[in-house]
Amino acid sequence: MVSTPIQTPALIDTDKITGKKIIAFGAHPDDIEFTSAGTIFQLSRNNDVHFAIATDGSYGTHDHNQDRGELVKTRYQEARESAKQLKAKEIDFWSYPDLDLQNRKRQLLKKVVKALLKIKPDIVFSWDPWGKYEPAVHPDHRALAWAVAEGVMMSTLPKWIHRKGLGNKFLSPKPQLWLYAPGEANIAVDISPAWEQKITAIKLFKSQFDSEVVMEKVESRLQNNHSRVGEQVGVQYAEPFRIMEYRGEWDR
Repeated sequence: MVSTPIQTPALIDTDKITGKKIIAFGAHPDDIEFTSAGTIFQLSRNNDVHFAIATDGSYGTHDHNQDRGELVKTRYQEARESAKQLKAKEIDFWSYPDLDLQNRKRQLLKKVVKALLKIKPDIVFSWDPWGKYEPAVHPDHRALAWAVAEGVMMSTLPKWIHRKGLGNKFLSPKPQLWLYAPGEANIAVDISPAWEQKITAIKLFKSQFDSEVVMEKVESRLQNNHSRVGEQVGVQYAEPFRIMEYRGEWDR
């Protein structure tokens, strides 16, 4: 049996990416920060970045007595502060119930397409629906991953858009899809200059850290994970992605 060699990611230069409209999707408040905060921060300098958060994050606690409404309010405020830290232009909360996206697939797909038609992005960030681990484990990540991947395609089909009552506009050309937590990365972004911004953004989600989830341990794990990716491309820290149909236009 002959094994297929693992592809070494290409190191890309985010400074070459300018004047773009970008939307990053997260299933929960803090998804974008953990997966791509360094890259987003660097891109936000020369591009318009928008966030869309699909669920209310209401299961994001180890305290079963915590009031749901108060937790949602807290998580939204943390997300707003983080979006400001990362220089995002806008953050939109869809407020679907946490852990329920798999039961709302048609509604979710339509919501994704509406967001794409509104923003008209050049670049879309989302979970990798073919990811081997994280997206496949959390049902919300998996549901959103497929909704965004399919939504990017559907947003280019005028007859489908019209049939769903979304108007007569469609996206052309198709946005480039950047997948975080990829099953196999084909690019990596040097986030060494933005490492402190990434960690600062994550620390803003104070509601997510307690005796069960300790920030110091989380930061250590992040350092290990991102330094391993960095070693592959010759930098200190890097975030991995799979860009669909990438043609090397931003390679260093």
